[in-house]
Amino acid sequence: MYPQQLTARAERVDKYFVRVPQPPDYTKPGILAVGGGVLVLIGIITASAGNAGSGACLGLVMLIAGGVAGFRGARDLINRRNAYNEAMARAYPRATDEEMDGYLTEGTNLAVGNAHRQLKINPSGELTIQRGVNLLVFSGFPASANGFNLRFAIGDDNAVRASHYKILVVFATNYRFSTYECIWEMSTGATIADGTKEYHLQDVGGLETESNRISFPLHRTGLTEEGSEDDKPVEFTQRQLLRLMVSGQPAIEMVMGISGDARFRIANGQPPEFPAPEDMIHQLRQYLRDHKRPQQQQYLPPTGGAGLGSVPPEPLGM
Repeated sequence: MYPQQLTARAERVDKYFVRVPQPPDYTKPGILAVGGGVLVLIGIITASAGNAGSGACLGLVMLIAGGVAGFRGARDLINRRNAYNEAMARAYPRATDEEMDGYLTEGTNLAVGNAHRQLKINPSGELTIQRGVNLLVFSGFPASANGFNLRFAIGDDNAVRASHYKILVVFATNYRFSTYECIWEMSTGATIADGTKEYHLQDVGGLETESNRISFPLHRTGLTEEGSEDDKPVEFTQRQLLRLMVSGQPAIEMVMGISGDARFRIANGQPPEFPAPEDMIHQLRQYLRDHKRPQQQQYLPPTGGAGLGSVPPEPLGM
């Protein structure tokens, strides 16, 4: 219908969050327009066939009534068609679910590159940095939207997507806990805020997850059958927060999930070959447990396969 390949990314992403309008119902104005036309025709016949008195008068009344009804019906038809076309222009051309996932994957890859560049982890190449093992990438929603318009949409695949994502990159070594976090704007493909943090492991208090109550109705933005279950707003009632505690205070916080209906999930941009968010949270917890033992205890690498603790210890004084 539309030359999507010729439309700018920003416009296509913005329109992804605009609800596709329902096709208008032309029944009533159509009946009024056709009925008015028929009445005009009957009025003409009556006026022509009748005598100069009552027939002409009745025909004139029918002409006027039919003309008014036909005009109103035609006007409503045109207005509804124009309103629908304007609403479609606001909703299309739009990005597809697959394109939105691709933009988010692009953002997570860019965040990993920025993290390497800004934190300068392992410049000598002595450590093996492996994504999904000692390099974890989390993507979720910002806990608050200060300075930007955070919007949400439910895709045709039941995934909840946002206009902005918070991306957290964690480098897990044996003595330091290094992070890079940014706010990724889907429409422009750029970070609108970012920063790095590094902590000694002894200062990291732990990892917390928390669920709290919300009231968050959200419509599907794609075309739905009017009056169907898919056409009704979905009421999300709970959100899940991931929080990193340092010296007893929350240092990093992001929304990792929204629930309320088992059918829906958050699109997180993780390729299938990497661990799911729940698995990474488990890995990160286990890593903190393994590395916050008393310092005099000898380091023992975990058994049973690769994990966060399989990184060789850094030399003392690093």
